[in-house]
Amino acid sequence: MLLKSTEEIREYIKYNLNFDFNQIEPYLVDVEYELGRKWIGEEMLERLNEVVNNPNEIQAQTLVFARRYVARMAAVAWLPFGEVQFGNDGITTVGKGEYRTAAYDAQIARLTQSLESSAYKALEQLLSWLEKPATLMAFTEYSSSEQRVENRRYLIKNAVEFSKYYQIFGEELTFQALRPTMAAIETLKIASMLGDELYQELKMGTELSELQKKLLEATKWFLAYSTIASVLELEMNVELNAGGLRVNFSTQFQNTKYYTPPSDAQRSSAQQAATRRAESMLAEMSSILQEMNPTTETVVVGSPIVEGKSIISL
Repeated sequence: MLLKSTEEIREYIKYNLNFDFNQIEPYLVDVEYELGRKWIGEEMLERLNEVVNNPNEIQAQTLVFARRYVARMAAVAWLPFGEVQFGNDGITTVGKGEYRTAAYDAQIARLTQSLESSAYKALEQLLSWLEKPATLMAFTEYSSSEQRVENRRYLIKNAVEFSKYYQIFGEELTFQALRPTMAAIETLKIASMLGDELYQELKMGTELSELQKKLLEATKWFLAYSTIASVLELEMNVELNAGGLRVNFSTQFQNTKYYTPPSDAQRSSAQQAATRRAESMLAEMSSILQEMNPTTETVVVGSPIVEGKSIISL
């Protein structure tokens, strides 16, 4: 396990932990399992557990981010059980006495939201840290993990690259939330538009002609804008302002009330703007393809984003 004592947990959660370690241990195990299964790969998690006692500098920093996430998310899972105890004589409040009283629901909710938010920040730090070249070299288990390999299958391969085309602040959690929509647009629309041979050449990204490089850039712009337009239409839980877009992970998966979604007007305005830019990039792709292959005919079809509106397509 990444954390083996209450004292170690205290390094990552700065409040009194007045209980035996075995009370929270099952939740630590569950969160570690989810960390490996969903985010970094089971082999990578095993590697972290192997180096936990004698890490080098890169491994130590990786462990800090991983432990922050595990400790805080395990505390979120433990809280409902930590405030009560139950047995043959029923359910009672833990620790209630002359100088102690049960916490109010609002206090528990604020604590849960704070722990959850800081846990996802730690997970974001971990995923971003793992993408650094030196970390990838130190942890081949992550670079070859199913989770990361899935990202590398597509034209836009990580959060930093996506942010070049639409601002998501280089956040890997947001990128992974957008990925299913992005993958659908790329595999169902872009691949058929380009044809398999050209599509595979652009994915490889090596030894491209100047026109192919221009086409690749236009395609990435189209992919990013189309993804954002579709996500806004699907009403995914996002934080949206003039600076860009983030997916609110704690709200999306835990439905906490500490979240103000964009208004319908904000969402609609951003969706329409992204759609217009996607259509412009689609026309640019068509123009470049015409230059590459003058015998190809350009046709007008329905927009891939807004039903019923005609734009130039391929």
